[in-house]
Amino acid sequence: MIFVAVAAAAFLTGAFGTVRAALHGARCIRARRSGLELQADVVGNDSGPTANAGRYTLTPVVRYHIEGRAIVSSLVNASGRPGPTGGAMTVVVDPARPYEPYDRYRLLGALDGGSIMLFLLGTALLVWSLAVV
Repeated sequence: MIFVAVAAAAFLTGAFGTVRAALHGARCIRARRSGLELQADVVGNDSGPTANAGRYTLTPVVRYHIEGRAIVSSLVNASGRPGPTGGAMTVVVDPARPYEPYDRYRLLGALDGGSIMLFLLGTALLVWSLAVV
C-alpha cells in the first residue's frame, strides 16, 4: 500500500510539473511565432537549488532592449547550464510579456523536461502498482 501512495505522489507531482511545462511550451511557441527575436547580452547567471544536495543549477540572466528600455531577466526555458557571461544570444520575447525571454533554440527547460519524465515514471509505477494489488 505504501508503494501505491509513493507512486501516486510521483504521478501527481509529475502531472503538476507537466501542466507547467505545457504552459511554458505554449508561451514559447507563441513567442517564436508572433514575438520579437532579439539579440541579448548575457550579464550573469542566477543559481537555484536542485534535488541533489550541494548542487545547483544556473540560469542565464540576459539584458535586451524593447522600445528603448533595457530589460534584465532570467531565461524561462534555460537548460540548467551557465550562459557565457559577456556573450550574446538570441532570445524571443512576447511583447505582452516582456519580462519572460525564451532561448530561441530551446523549447523546454531543464526543469520542464524533468517534470515530464517524473510524470511518465509516476504513471508507469502507479499503473504497475495497481495491477499488482
